[in-house]
Amino acid sequence: MRHKSRKKYYIKIFFILFISQICFGSNFLTNVSFNGKENGLIIEFVFDAPVPPEDINAWQSNTRWFYFTIYNVSTDTSRLLEQTQTNSPILNFQPILNKQSTQIGIKLKDRVETFEIFRTNEENKLNAHLHYSLEKFPELASVSSYKKKERKFNDQFSRSKSWLLLIGSGYTITGLMDKEDKLNNELKIGVGTLFITYLIHKIWPI
Repeated sequence: MRHKSRKKYYIKIFFILFISQICFGSNFLTNVSFNGKENGLIIEFVFDAPVPPEDINAWQSNTRWFYFTIYNVSTDTSRLLEQTQTNSPILNFQPILNKQSTQIGIKLKDRVETFEIFRTNEENKLNAHLHYSLEKFPELASVSSYKKKERKFNDQFSRSKSWLLLIGSGYTITGLMDKEDKLNNELKIGVGTLFITYLIHKIWPI
């Protein structure tokens, strides 16, 4: 009797383990891809079946490693390492398979300030958007390019005002030297140019 009861006990344990393994392995992470942006990173996860965003937990370590823990999903870590393409800003990529979850670790050049995880139009895909700190904003190429263009425009505008001032002064002096016609065209053009230059300087004091 003891032998039979022990046998039934082992069968129950095996059945429970078998069912839990089936449930855990019912979904599979097939692909991870990265799309680097100036202000962050877009990560796409592809699964065999839909995964709700609530089943993914994300956090960041002090060593610039950012981790995703995907619950109730398995994967082939060797295959992911082989097929996943990484480049800047990703310094390292590490998939880890745990008992009841899959963990994806990525090491980045910069720290992440905020992130969002949401489902795309395709039910078996999830996207994660990572955003860098606002301290990095002045270093972005688009911002630097804008500042260069702004400085170039300011320099050109300042030179234009200087030329207007020079031309206005020249016409004014020439007009004042004409003693026969006190209100001559040169004087009118010179005074008008100086007045316009003054207004421009007040409106756009660059």
